Parts: sequence; structure tokens; C-alpha cells
Amino acid sequence: MSKKVFLTGGSGLIGKETLPFLLENGFEIYALTKRDLKSLNNVNYIKGDLFDKGFIEGIIAEIKPEYLLHFAWITGNDYLTNPLNNDYVKSSLHMLEAFGKNGGKRAIFAGTCLEYANSNEPLKESDKLDPQTLYAKSKVELYKKAMKYCSENSLSFGWGRIFYVYGHNENPSRLTAHIINSLASNKPVSIKHSHLVRDYMYSKDIANAFIKFLLSDKNGVVNIGTGYGI
Repeated sequence: MSKKVFLTGGSGLIGKETLPFLLENGFEIYALTKRDLKSLNNVNYIKGDLFDKGFIEGIIAEIKPEYLLHFAWITGNDYLTNPLNNDYVKSSLHMLEAFGKNGGKRAIFAGTCLEYANSNEPLKESDKLDPQTLYAKSKVELYKKAMKYCSENSLSFGWGRIFYVYGHNENPSRLTAHIINSLASNKPVSIKHSHLVRDYMYSKDIANAFIKFLLSDKNGVVNIGTGYGI
């Protein structure tokens, strides 16, 4: 029998890459999206708004998914400071509660390496948190509140802290896309902060890691990265 998963951010940089891995593992996918996308095979696209409480409650009550995989969040150049981060915390918790009330078993949410304090050493899941931006503070708030809710309601919960990403159809202002597009157009490549060291991971590999996380019985935080700085 197939396993039902409710996926948010299913057309995003990482979310869209989870689809083949979910299908390979027998999942029946219900992917929330803001756009009209054609459903096919076991991928059922649902056009809706994460901020619409009534809609989210209704669709989760109708589907009754056993699994929840949550990537949707604010993107764009102002994502670190945009007040919408606060709204994503509230809507994510509301979705988690609806999931728990309708027979949900295991939820995996996407976090960020920006939750950690700055360090020149490889980061471990147990390292100190010291978020410096509204985006990172909102992720930490959601992580703590979601962990508490799941613990109190006997839900399995995992939090994957993503480091740096490159992948298909990403924002052209991001590092990898900027380099590729500049070279393809025979333009000089300008990198403003070339001294920084970052752990970059391919979006498909991140997606695969999240599905392995979803299928495991591991609760709590898992760093999603290569472990190597470049």
C-alpha cells in the first residue's frame, strides 16, 4: 500500500527534487503549491495558500496523510529580514496541529545552518544556537515549538538543518547561477566575498537526504550538508 505524504514547497528548489525519491519509496504525494500544476501518476498538486487556516485544516482532514514534509518558506532577496517569516512560523505550527489531529505519524521540517552561532569549525547538531537574522530566529522558534508539540502529542518529528544549496532553475542572483550565467554569456564573473568558506550541496542530494531522514526513525535535528567547506 502507498504511504500518503503532504509536501509543501513541492515546486521549489529542493521540494521538486524530492518527488522521484518519494515515488521510488512508494509514497502517494499531495503537494501544496501556489501555482496550477498538472497532477500525474502519484503526484497530486493542490493549489492553495499555507496561510489559509480553513483551507489547510480542510485539505489535511480530507487527505489524512501519515507523513508531512515541509519546505515552503519565504524566498527572495529580502528573506532574511522580511516580516513574513513570523507568519510562516504561525502557519507551519497550525499545519502541524492539523496534521496531528488527523492521524499524522511523522513530520520532517526544513531548518537552516544560520540557526547556529558563527564558527570556523565544522558544525555539529549539538552546537550552540545564536540566530542573527529574523529568518534564522523564526526557524529556531518553529523548531522549538514544533518539537514541544510533537513530544506532547506522540508524533515523530525531525528537523533538517540545510547548509548551502545549488540546483536547477535557482534564483539568478545566487552564487552558482550567477557564475554559470555569466560564463555562458562571456561576461566577467564577479564574486564579492571570495574569501568565505561554505558547504555547498546539490539540491537533488539534499532532497535524497531528506527522504532518507523521513523514512528513518531518527527524531530531532540532523545537519544536511556534505561536511566539506569550499
